[in-house]
Amino acid sequence: MIIQVGGSRAGNLGARASDGAIHVDINGAAPVVTQMTPMAFDRIWVSATVLPNGEVLMTGGSAYDNQLQDTALTAEMWNPTTKTFRPLASTPIARMYHSTSLLLPDATVLIGGGGAPGPLINLNAEIYSPPYLFDANGNAAARLTIGRSTSREDYNHLSNISWTGAGTVAKAAMIRTGAVTHSNDMEQRFIPLNFVVRGNTVDVRMPANANLAPPGYYHIFLLNAAGVPSVSKIVSLGVAREKNVLLPGDALSGGDSLVSPDGRHKLTFQADGNLALYTGNNQAIWASGTFNKGGVKAVMQADGNLVIYNQANQALWSSGTFGAQFAGGKLVLQNDSNLVIYKDGKAYWASNTCCR
Repeated sequence: MIIQVGGSRAGNLGARASDGAIHVDINGAAPVVTQMTPMAFDRIWVSATVLPNGEVLMTGGSAYDNQLQDTALTAEMWNPTTKTFRPLASTPIARMYHSTSLLLPDATVLIGGGGAPGPLINLNAEIYSPPYLFDANGNAAARLTIGRSTSREDYNHLSNISWTGAGTVAKAAMIRTGAVTHSNDMEQRFIPLNFVVRGNTVDVRMPANANLAPPGYYHIFLLNAAGVPSVSKIVSLGVAREKNVLLPGDALSGGDSLVSPDGRHKLTFQADGNLALYTGNNQAIWASGTFNKGGVKAVMQADGNLVIYNQANQALWSSGTFGAQFAGGKLVLQNDSNLVIYKDGKAYWASNTCCR
């Protein structure tokens, strides 16, 4: 869904600005445009910023093109469920032409500039803290903290992310990092992510393809049941990954595989919970022996240990390579059919299935 708000009326910059809002459903064969309840203020050069909870913050603008006439000093929030706006806090500073509004990793919003070449030349900025960052008493709300995660993600990849903090993970979302000019950020997009919580880790499935999320940099936020977002981790999405390597923090779940560079060997986490290595003739040459024991994922941990966990996040099998000397190790499926854990080029564990 796309939303469009404010701006000039019929392209006439000399006329009074619009308070209108529409949403465009692009999920069907043809786009469907629907009028929404308007904003409380007429706004041209309004900045719209997508937030981690899926709401959209509206700031700045005025009733006439870059003029201090009926300036919109009160922010408004659009709710994707009700498709309506509600008023928020106000600012004494008018933000108009050339203004910027940018989501920051801590889930606040940087709002700055605006007014040039006149009637204002704002060389200042403000930080707006959305309501989700406060509890009912106005104090800072308890939030989750993202721990271990990878900085590179590929499409449809299952990423294992550790977390701490109050409550549990109730929502995971990906938001494109901002690139704002003239109150517009055409690359903004909010992508809810499928996830499964397993103790103090969460398995998060990346978007399936570039049609859903073009390659680039994204925030990943975890939100608790109260809707409070974590500080984000910024990842690069769409960077080609080696299909035969499991990096620290990577995971395999039901049906996921590593494939050797020559395509002859495959390591698969099977639906029965077994991690099995097959040769080109579909012969199993190594397995973890965890079939029908409730295994749900195999994780290459940051401490260098390859571990198979059940739904309760209990370890069923491991390579036994945990500790400082193994930290940062990666799992590699080689063309010689050997499965090896390396750190800094040195092998610390192997399936001993070479040359099959």
